[in-house]
Amino acid sequence: MLKYENLQINNKISSYQLTINIISIIIGVGFVTLPRSVGEKVGNPSALISILIASFISTILCLIISKLVRSYPNQTIYEYSFQLTGKIIGFIISFVFSLYWLAFAAWETRIHAELVSHILFNYTPPKLMYSLFILIGIYLIIDGIQPVMKINELIVPISLILLFIMLILACLQIDINNLRPLFSGGIKPITKGLTETTWPLSGYEILMVIGGFLVKKNDIYKASVIAVNFSIFICLIITLISIGVLSL
Repeated sequence: MLKYENLQINNKISSYQLTINIISIIIGVGFVTLPRSVGEKVGNPSALISILIASFISTILCLIISKLVRSYPNQTIYEYSFQLTGKIIGFIISFVFSLYWLAFAAWETRIHAELVSHILFNYTPPKLMYSLFILIGIYLIIDGIQPVMKINELIVPISLILLFIMLILACLQIDINNLRPLFSGGIKPITKGLTETTWPLSGYEILMVIGGFLVKKNDIYKASVIAVNFSIFICLIITLISIGVLSL
């Protein structure tokens, strides 16, 4: 009984923890892959416009998801999908949603592991790094969602401080000529760039799972919108500095 009560406590999160967790997912590896992928696709500084448009689209989708989550308090997509669509379609939605996050987790694990191997552990087999990331993730979720939130509360603020310091130093190297001209290729390159922002800027869909554990349901709109826009703002600044310093 005591173990069950502890699990119930560990499955409740605050609005701050929700915000931090979404930021950690979006910024996780998005800032590593986004500048190059969008820059190559657009081919000019209009890549920044693609990210701004993606920010607007993501905010709208985030509000829609928040509305859905708030309509079904204390439930996740694995529960209210059956209420909305029935058993068969609900099962298909849950299955596809699980596959999506499995693919997302595999992508993030690969990027993180390769990044760590390249920078810190050059002679460590990649498969070993993959295994370590997966084992750490499994260990964190054994006692519910709260340990994951707490580790993010510890790591994310420190990471953001270090990131801001690096961005400030990088700003000193910006050549303003590399950021001009905008719209040089018209609208078509910008629309192409939007396709490249979809995967790196995703992650807020996790609201459909962790939103059900939020203590103050009325805070979900504010917490989710702040998290999404803050994360995309960081990615936008990183892309701007990357183009300004390295050009395209």
